Amino acid sequence: MSHVRYPSSISKYKALIEEASAKYDVDPKLIASIILVESGGYAQAYRAEPQLKTGSYGLMQILGTTALTPPVSWQGTNLDQLYDPELNIDLGTKYLRSRLDKYGPELGIVAYNAGSPYRDGQLIQTNYLDKVEQIYQTL
Repeated sequence: MSHVRYPSSISKYKALIEEASAKYDVDPKLIASIILVESGGYAQAYRAEPQLKTGSYGLMQILGTTALTPPVSWQGTNLDQLYDPELNIDLGTKYLRSRLDKYGPELGIVAYNAGSPYRDGQLIQTNYLDKVEQIYQTL
């Protein structure tokens, strides 16, 4: 397991990140980087996603629809539970693992944010990977 210099905004989630890292075989620095890009470490973060008729919840900004469908397949009934850091990091890392397995390391990170790295058969252009990589290098 790589050593992570957790910034104060997420240091209280260190044990949860490392547990999810071990459970899903995902680098804890990558999990921490995604948390910092997605929510800045704010567990109550919410972003409305009107085009998807849902929202993104918590530290890893999990879409309600993503949580409830494969490969995540969470059995919860109240989307507000996604604000719970333990549940959010577990489900977010499970989803991240599925994207990495399907698309590989770089495109998998893009797919975590966009659902797929492709739109209409074309690779999408995004700076999300750059943001994650920049933070990763600081941890």
